[in-house]
Amino acid sequence: MRRRTFGLGMAAMTVASQARAADMRSLSVNYGVPQIPISTAPIFSVPRRLGLWPEAGLDVTPQGAQGAGPALQQLIAGQVMLTFTGLPAAMELINKGAPIKVVASVYGRNVFYPVVLANSPITEIAGLKGKTIGVTGIASTNAQWIRAILRSYNVADDDIHLVATGDGASALSALQHGQVDALQLVEADYDRFETTGVSLRRLNAAPVLQKLSFVQGLVAHTKTIASDPKLLNGLLRGIAGASFYCQARPEDGVRMHWAEYPETKPQGDSEKALAAGTLVLKNQISAYTVATDKRFGVTTQAKVELVRDTLADLGQLSKRLPAESYFTDAFIDAANDFDMAAMLARKPNL
Repeated sequence: MRRRTFGLGMAAMTVASQARAADMRSLSVNYGVPQIPISTAPIFSVPRRLGLWPEAGLDVTPQGAQGAGPALQQLIAGQVMLTFTGLPAAMELINKGAPIKVVASVYGRNVFYPVVLANSPITEIAGLKGKTIGVTGIASTNAQWIRAILRSYNVADDDIHLVATGDGASALSALQHGQVDALQLVEADYDRFETTGVSLRRLNAAPVLQKLSFVQGLVAHTKTIASDPKLLNGLLRGIAGASFYCQARPEDGVRMHWAEYPETKPQGDSEKALAAGTLVLKNQISAYTVATDKRFGVTTQAKVELVRDTLADLGQLSKRLPAESYFTDAFIDAANDFDMAAMLARKPNL
């Protein structure tokens, strides 16, 4: 009798699961680089593995893109619902009339700056004049940031040579083999490289960077913002909850990311790989707004305007629109509306 009851229960659960699956809304989100690295676990893998997106009725498929420009064009064309990418590219598209807006600022400090090998003769940013610099892609935000940084040192665009290296092993190989003199990627890439034993010199002291935090975020189409706030609330609450979870339990975040993207798990010593992945993820979360500002996605009008004015002064933005043209805080309260204790009580799906 007990077995029969169990069987009926399982059948009912299967029917219920099928009904939920039928009600799930399938959609895509994207990232401004082709890979989905461990540093993006709170945004692309953990919300699914913790069940946060499914509970919101969302079947989310992440995908990569060849730079911020292509990623945002997919958003504008309605091919994806949300884009995680660098914000200078988004701001300039908004200047040109693109129907998009930032709905969450992911970082509380700037994570874009150049690096060289530790034994490089280049010891300061001004020393990059006349050098070859690797960027994720020519259409990436990294290319815009290095131009802005160097212009603040009176180094013109024509005084450097940019090369698309990607952001993974190909970029590191280009640096190690002298194909480029420096890399302009994102901090997570440098953390990842150094876990392999590579020593880098981080040229992150540029005054132009010190107060800029509105640098990378989640961007949505204005049509979605106006007509489907429930969808964005579900997407962003999942990411906010996952960010909080990963801040408290980064090792579980790494394991969930590997379960979602097995190809990102390094071969060899699993414990060593876990320690390296945890270090990368912890460093990333320490720069997230969930850590720096205690709420995911938050920024201020002053911070938006500071980035706007800095980039405009350096020739990276064609105009200066009001801060609300670039960012809306309409979804921040809903994104952070979750029970923290209940979030930490969740069992990771590994």
